Amino acid sequence: MLVSKPQFRSLLFVPDSIKSSSKFFKNDTYEMLEVNGVWLSPAIKTPKMQYKFWMKLLLDIFLTKKKYLLLMSNLKNKNIGYLHSLANPEILYEGSPNLMAGEKSHEMIRVGYTTRWRAVLNLPKYWLELKSRERRARNFAKQRQFSRSLGIS
Repeated sequence: MLVSKPQFRSLLFVPDSIKSSSKFFKNDTYEMLEVNGVWLSPAIKTPKMQYKFWMKLLLDIFLTKKKYLLLMSNLKNKNIGYLHSLANPEILYEGSPNLMAGEKSHEMIRVGYTTRWRAVLNLPKYWLELKSRERRARNFAKQRQFSRSLGIS
């Protein structure tokens, strides 16, 4: 889901002290876009299908013509952190989320941003990741087939 108008969920978690000290928060929030959730269907199993999905998402992000792309992740989720790193983000905040009393969320979060141009210019990284995933998928299939041939479940 792409959110193209303020109030952005990721920025709500950033403490006010960071917001007042960072130059980024002086930018017009209408120049920002947030990827506020991505759930991939189990039907999208192959690396090539996943790559097509990410390229379509990247195209949608680029076509919004927003200058900044906001990224937020739970620090425990290494997969999302890795995907975000492919877009070469600037980290705005890492730590406990700023919450109202009684609210619950992740223990530790990372909020960052990148530009739509920086995300697009990193296309070679996405391509290399596709090739790496394809290689891992082939190796996993070979291992599984070998284990089955030996009668190991």
